[in-house]
Amino acid sequence: MRKKTVLVVLICLCFAACQPYEKQARDSVAAAKGFIEQAQANHGDECRAVPQCSLPGVVDAGKCVKICAAINQAVAAQNLAIDALDLYCAGTGWQTGGACTPNKELEPRVRAAISNLDRIIKDAKGAVGK
Repeated sequence: MRKKTVLVVLICLCFAACQPYEKQARDSVAAAKGFIEQAQANHGDECRAVPQCSLPGVVDAGKCVKICAAINQAVAAQNLAIDALDLYCAGTGWQTGGACTPNKELEPRVRAAISNLDRIIKDAKGAVGK
């Protein structure tokens, strides 16, 4: 029984690791989107008051500016990753849910954009306190 369980787990890991790169990249963009939307919902009012962060109740203006800058960087990195992925998958209907037709020459740029996005999201989570 134990051998069967180990085999099933290994097969599942292989399928997860063997998914096309564009799906992994899309998943990173989607995860970033979720974080960004939540951060904007939580800090939108104070960020609209930047650079002063002068809303009543804002205790630490320095932290407020740091949070808002981190959210803005995350949005910019997400937009760059989306643009890179769109160029990489520029097949017919990609943006409307169609299949990706990968341009392998652009894969290093997509990887760099996703790596940058992941790093900036990690930093933004630290700034926001998540």
